[in-house]
Amino acid sequence: MVCAARGCDRAADRRSRGQAPPVDPWLCVRCRRRVEVDLRRLPVLYAECEQALVPSSWMLTERVSGGRRTGPALDEAVMAARSDMLAVLASWSGLVAERRRVARPVRREVGDLCRYLLRHLDWLLDHDGGADFAAEIVAVADQARRALHGPATVRRVLGACVHAGCEGEMYAMSGSGEEVRPTDVQCDRGHTWPPSRWLELFARMNQDQVSRRIKEIR
Repeated sequence: MVCAARGCDRAADRRSRGQAPPVDPWLCVRCRRRVEVDLRRLPVLYAECEQALVPSSWMLTERVSGGRRTGPALDEAVMAARSDMLAVLASWSGLVAERRRVARPVRREVGDLCRYLLRHLDWLLDHDGGADFAAEIVAVADQARRALHGPATVRRVLGACVHAGCEGEMYAMSGSGEEVRPTDVQCDRGHTWPPSRWLELFARMNQDQVSRRIKEIR
């Protein structure tokens, strides 16, 4: 069985979870994890969009050379990202409440809606609309990132988090052909590494790789 997420061709064998999904399509473990990570990240992206709009009343230029995009073009993209994010989260929260016969979130706010959907995440991903839910959550997260950082922004996975006991994945957000921006090396469980700690981080990553190779040899 192939994962039903758009653009994914990995196998989506759910037997390792000890249960069979009630309906097709299935989603692979990595795609399920990406939805969870983006869902946890949406409140932060929403807040960043809100902050990006604060100076818009006095910034008149559309783009500052060599700096962050500003002006009407940014405003429109950020406002659209915020609106679409809220609409998608509210729509899926309404479906959960209706189909599962549970109470709706008390407030129609991004933070509350995300926490609500996270509580019902397994049900949503095993639902017959699970692939659509996954695609929409990833889409609104990517839309917000593009509005904030530009269309060339990409997520580059660096490997497993080096913090002891953390099962998260480290990644960097950067643009095509650009250097990784400061403070953008982070873990999807919340750990971050500022530029002053990058040498330490990469040293620990190399040590982990060496340790794993030694264990394999033994």
